[in-house]
Amino acid sequence: MTNIPKISLFAWGANSHGQLAIGVESEMEVLPVEVDTSFLEAEILQISGGGGHTLILDTAGRVYSCGWNSRGQLGIGNQENTSRFVKIPQSSFLGKRIRSIACGWDNSGAVTEDGELFVWGSNKFGQLGMQDTGSVSQLDIPQKVCLPDRVLAVDFGLRHLCILAEGGTIYFAGKSKCLTAIEDKSCVQKFGGFLSFSGEKIVKIATGQHHFVYQIHSGEINTVGDNKFNQLADDSLKNFASETVDLKSGWTHSGLLTKSGKVFLWGRNVYGQIGQIPEGQSVATPTELDICDVREFHLGSEHGLCVSMAGDVFTWGWNEHGNCGNGSTKDVFKPQKVNLPGKCAVAGVGAGFCFTAVR
Repeated sequence: MTNIPKISLFAWGANSHGQLAIGVESEMEVLPVEVDTSFLEAEILQISGGGGHTLILDTAGRVYSCGWNSRGQLGIGNQENTSRFVKIPQSSFLGKRIRSIACGWDNSGAVTEDGELFVWGSNKFGQLGMQDTGSVSQLDIPQKVCLPDRVLAVDFGLRHLCILAEGGTIYFAGKSKCLTAIEDKSCVQKFGGFLSFSGEKIVKIATGQHHFVYQIHSGEINTVGDNKFNQLADDSLKNFASETVDLKSGWTHSGLLTKSGKVFLWGRNVYGQIGQIPEGQSVATPTELDICDVREFHLGSEHGLCVSMAGDVFTWGWNEHGNCGNGSTKDVFKPQKVNLPGKCAVAGVGAGFCFTAVR
């Protein structure tokens, strides 16, 4: 094994399924708790969380999982929870290196370096692209999805899956109001258990519970689906066409990161999930987060995390399970710095929890 640069991994928030990988299942951890990293065989590249499970991808293309496993979402061949990270055998991915990972509520996905997609976990609503939900209600080990195009990225909603393929085509599977809206568009075709949406060369995607946000090659950002909480934004969203470098979505809110390191959020705000003191249920206009020089940001179901260029970590929003890591369970309406013993190298969130790797 090669020498791995020293990092410390911390987690906080909901832990009722052992998703924080601290060796026990507990209701919550309201402050950052250090996670044993002896399982790692290389540096951490990406962290992704679902409803109650977590995936970690290392720089050698290996995937580790922990937490809730009732639907096989850990990909380890059984349905038993684990409160420590376990490596998914590379043979489950046909020996291929993984480039990126994603978690849904109770399912998971991984994209290989050559653009193949593997999925596992719940298929109760056909969200893995398998139409016969009666005989294939879940997968305990990763299974390859056969698509005509190389996969670039994948994102899960609560009960659906969105796949960005080479050439800008999107494939959808599962159940969501955003899929109903997309069915009404032209350029939509059926492909097995998927809806295929093309016609606009799409370059970035993010999806929530019932809405979908995407950016096309010209830079324009579009939204589709339910708008009960203004998650589709108002017309001012078009002002960010040339500036946006990343898109993210929670259940009923979304956000973007600009080239200048600013985060703008819109949608539901009853818990402060757009980083503002609630005034009504939602905000339609993309609103700037009160943090400058942001390097990356992540949205959980109703809370958020961002990392500054300096490596500091800030959280805000829903905090019922200590999601914000500030020692409290009161919702956080403005971004607060998380007390960590180093600078963040990699971060990720789940529905109600957070992970950071610090140096």
